[in-house]
Amino acid sequence: MDFWKLKRNGGDGWCVGDLPEDCAYDFGDDNVTKYFATSFELCQKKQVIDLLAEGFSPEDLDAQPAVTVKDHYSGLGCCGCIYKLKVRLLNENKEVLQEFKPEPVTLDPDQDDMSWRQVSHTFSDYGPGLRFISFEHGGKDTKWWKGRYGVRVTGSSVTIETMQASPARNLLKNIDGNGASPESSDESLESKRNGGDAQNLNIPGRNLLKNPAGAEQLELWKLKRNGGDGWCVGDLPEDCAYDFGDDKVTKYFATSFELCQKKQVIDLLAEGYTPDYLDAQPPVTVKDYYSGLGCCGCIYKLTVRLLDKKKKVIQEFKPEPVTLDPDHDDMSWRQVSHTFSDYGPGLRFISFKHGGKDTKWWKGHYGVRVTGSSVTIGAPRQQEA
Repeated sequence: MDFWKLKRNGGDGWCVGDLPEDCAYDFGDDNVTKYFATSFELCQKKQVIDLLAEGFSPEDLDAQPAVTVKDHYSGLGCCGCIYKLKVRLLNENKEVLQEFKPEPVTLDPDQDDMSWRQVSHTFSDYGPGLRFISFEHGGKDTKWWKGRYGVRVTGSSVTIETMQASPARNLLKNIDGNGASPESSDESLESKRNGGDAQNLNIPGRNLLKNPAGAEQLELWKLKRNGGDGWCVGDLPEDCAYDFGDDKVTKYFATSFELCQKKQVIDLLAEGYTPDYLDAQPPVTVKDYYSGLGCCGCIYKLTVRLLDKKKKVIQEFKPEPVTLDPDHDDMSWRQVSHTFSDYGPGLRFISFKHGGKDTKWWKGHYGVRVTGSSVTIGAPRQQEA
């Protein structure tokens, strides 16, 4: 379920299954081999696509390019199901510019064909200001059967037709449960980079982490631990003078009295890097900022891993946990930084996980605070000036 935020996980929750080898349905992508299945209570999952982070310019977006969304869904021959879809075009404040929300579809095996179906819609004439796209879908079964007899979805896509993007690439990640972007094959990424659009993506030094400072609350992070009263997002005081290296950092994530950890796994091929570029072992720099409160001690933890295509560890940075005590330590913001090098060929993913807790078991959010996290990739040695 990587890259998806589970808005509803009812019944026995979402699961991923394998498409049968003889499935002849054309999903428009030969890499689609799995599907997501729902249960007996509503299951809905969501992605919010940051278009500027994906390499689109404000000028391209304000020209109102066609935005096409597609989704594929099916039911089982033994049980009815309900399918729901909602896609929204959003401005920089995440206000809705235009919405596609078809009526829910109910499938009954006694009356309907339960094989795969496609829904498709193209947005146009939505006005300037597009900066985000929200894609949410899911459903349930109609008989309240234990297990996963509800609607199945896979092969979802969101594409934007601009003058620079040829061909249009799917902006959704992990469209079928394989845990990656549909463009994660070496061939498709090489083609994409030669097309021109991806050249804007491979910018040495751009932050590959999404929502690094809580501007989108907890979206795009997978909560590995959510102990105590769980993660929350707070506003930095206006007079905070600490330099996070990014003027847009105005919030922080706060932990509670039991361990809170959150994680992102970055698919580097999906981010526009070619295998050749990655195999040249460009430097990978990770940074994080953490602090405590003057009234309560806290513990900070960080683990960053470079992974190969099978997500096996190539190299790891896991410093010893830091314990801060307000009676002895400065509780203001601190930075941790590390650069990976000489890690060998094969890098395809980066896993970034951090978090912590307080030391006094106080109800609320008195644990470590983190913000301004970053993962950046520099130029390989042979490409450096």
